[in-house]
Amino acid sequence: MRKYILVICILILSVNVIAQKKNNDKWFAKFSPGYYFDVSRLFDNYVDPTTGIQPDKTAEGKAFWGEIGYKLPNNVIVGGYVMFSSLKRKYTDLLFQGQKYLVTHQNYAINFAYEFNFGKNHKLMPSIGILLNIRSTINIDYGYEIINNQIHLTGLNFIEDDFPDLGFNLSLD
Repeated sequence: MRKYILVICILILSVNVIAQKKNNDKWFAKFSPGYYFDVSRLFDNYVDPTTGIQPDKTAEGKAFWGEIGYKLPNNVIVGGYVMFSSLKRKYTDLLFQGQKYLVTHQNYAINFAYEFNFGKNHKLMPSIGILLNIRSTINIDYGYEIINNQIHLTGLNFIEDDFPDLGFNLSLD
């Protein structure tokens, strides 16, 4: 099994090297798995008023991204970008304390870039674009009553929320 994985890795590497040596500069495609590091709550000091639990400052998860672009005659590059990631955040309530819920991010962008060449194999490509970010969560909602100093659940519902955001993105490749 290890031999097959090694052969596949060598084939992918050789195809990648051959693709980089071709001189077809009009179209390009890039893709890769990676890690997603969410720092959206890094400067947020929110503490749940009922439980006193503070959410995670950061969360990391796995991601997959892909990009395709076309170079115009004036060296401006028009491209599309897609990224999917999933991560887990901790609950801020007492009933599910220590448990985590799933958050997924979907990013779709249209970018405009310009490529600067610094020698044969050194390039810098700053870009600006319009970004659609869709954050989806699957969370639990419940009600409870306290009867004789015991907590009784009155309902347990799974809630799926989508939060679309439209904005600009800046990137540097």
